[in-house]
Amino acid sequence: MKLNIQIPNVRLLPATFGTAVKYHASALKAEESLVSSYPLVVGDSYTVELTLKGASGDEMYFPEAVVTLTRDRNIVATPVLDGRGTVKEMVSWGDVQLSMALSVVSTTADGDYTATEQGVCKQYDVYPYVGVRRLRNLLDEPNRLYITSKFLEPFDLDGDTDYGIVVKSYSLLQETHTNRQVVEIQAMSDYDYDLLIKEE
Repeated sequence: MKLNIQIPNVRLLPATFGTAVKYHASALKAEESLVSSYPLVVGDSYTVELTLKGASGDEMYFPEAVVTLTRDRNIVATPVLDGRGTVKEMVSWGDVQLSMALSVVSTTADGDYTATEQGVCKQYDVYPYVGVRRLRNLLDEPNRLYITSKFLEPFDLDGDTDYGIVVKSYSLLQETHTNRQVVEIQAMSDYDYDLLIKEE
């Protein structure tokens, strides 16, 4: 009996077992969706294409990023005497919270990282020193970053100039791979707004 086994694209598989499970689960859910490759599920993780761009002009493209999106409402809850609960008043929507895992791989002999929509063509057996430094400089920018991803477009995070993200924190865990480094990023949405001041 001949078995036909399809091997998924694993060139940038997440390092941890838990993230790897999410990777395969996201692929199955994407196949089930007939409308979009990225179903709108808040609080779940999916492997998506993602581009980060800073005010400095530096831009990095990641063909396979794992993203978790959450958003809360800002609600004022007022206790009521002898009541069975509180009176809720919705004040506004909260910021979009993003948790991202980006993989930086050595695509040049000096450890730089370059990727296109066709993916990573060639990898070198050297730690991605230059690529990690580029991403670090991008994340350390004091200004808003602009993020582009089809998965995030329904939430207005589509690379527009008046709606981007602010990086809250990032972390790196030393990898067992010699040519790859995963960077975990926590960020929140940021947008332009106008304040109306009435003069009396």
